[in-house]
Amino acid sequence: MKKHLNKNLNPYQSAFVFTITLAVIFVFCSGLLFFYCSMRQMVCAIGIFSGQIPPNLYSQCISNIFTGTSQDAWQAGIDALRQAGYEHTYNFLLIRQFSAGILFSAIFLALLLIFCLILFIRQARASANEVQNVIQWSNTAESISAEEPAVNYIPISLIDTIYSLKQQLIQQKILHEENKTQILHYMENISHQLKTPIAVIHAICENLSMRMPQTEEKMTSCLAQADKMASLIRDFLQLGRFDCKKQKLQYGHIRVADLIETVTNDLDAIAQKKQITFSVKGKADVVWYCDSFWMEEILGNIIKNCIEHSSDGTIQISYKQDANRNQMIITDCGIGLKNGLEKKIFERYASMTRDNKEGSGLGLSIAQQAMKLHFGLITARNRLEGGVEFRLSFPQLDERSIYPKKTEVIHE
Repeated sequence: MKKHLNKNLNPYQSAFVFTITLAVIFVFCSGLLFFYCSMRQMVCAIGIFSGQIPPNLYSQCISNIFTGTSQDAWQAGIDALRQAGYEHTYNFLLIRQFSAGILFSAIFLALLLIFCLILFIRQARASANEVQNVIQWSNTAESISAEEPAVNYIPISLIDTIYSLKQQLIQQKILHEENKTQILHYMENISHQLKTPIAVIHAICENLSMRMPQTEEKMTSCLAQADKMASLIRDFLQLGRFDCKKQKLQYGHIRVADLIETVTNDLDAIAQKKQITFSVKGKADVVWYCDSFWMEEILGNIIKNCIEHSSDGTIQISYKQDANRNQMIITDCGIGLKNGLEKKIFERYASMTRDNKEGSGLGLSIAQQAMKLHFGLITARNRLEGGVEFRLSFPQLDERSIYPKKTEVIHE
């Protein structure tokens, strides 16, 4: 439900009105001051010249002083000032009579200008802070009911527009999340439904192979294809989780030596068929903070790819830990990559970048996606002496550097 905006009285608007009021008062007081000074000066002049004028002429002289505006009277006064020795300074002499009023006006105007300048600077800062608050509020898309900022300078129509757009974005995000969850559920249901017939086919092939030895070769091929289909379903489900942003990690400390030993033991049977051995180099006490399940998947997919494209040689695995990064290098003894395909090898169905077409072509793509969840990257390049070098690199992580929401895990 939309809240009412906090439209408060702008303090700087009140200060501006106060400044205008002071300026009006200043003009009025200055006028009164100059009027008072003029009248006082005229009365003093009458008092000075009263001793030189007969009493019977007082009324006529005073009337002439207050009503005399002719050019002759003005010129007569100028001539009198010149004869008294004020030919060049009579202007200053007249102005000096109002020096107190002029000084007061100058000081008041200076203070008024300083006050307006301070007011302008503070208003500019307050307006900038208000804009930042509105930007921060607009970027907070956690909830539609988020508290709206108080505004004094930004138009309410703009806030209403931002609020409406924010509502639409939040609704779109909710719908997007629901769609991703629904797609993932469809994929999981399809995966579950496909696993059952594949398991039945696998069992039937094994049963036929045992009862009818003459079909053992064909049944072995069928079993291999059934296993490949099961692996494909598993890979598709994992990629679906990555695409839907539903794959979450469970971080923990694990010794790299134990991690490599687990992976190589699982793949040792496949490696022995191709007369491939493993060579591991690295300190035994190196510990990584990562998701052990997915790190095993990463290493397993890369080493399996090396086995599939190598024969009769050694796969070398070396690892180290720098000041801020964890690194591992895996090299095979295969035919290498075709020119220009070093980056495409991590795309889906990239097995055709090598001449050997074993595997599903999804393993390296899954490994790269899982490594990106560790804020790292996998690169591949051809070696001059032959084969491919895979380099894994990701930052050293700890409990404080991992987002709190990345604490759950979805493993299958």
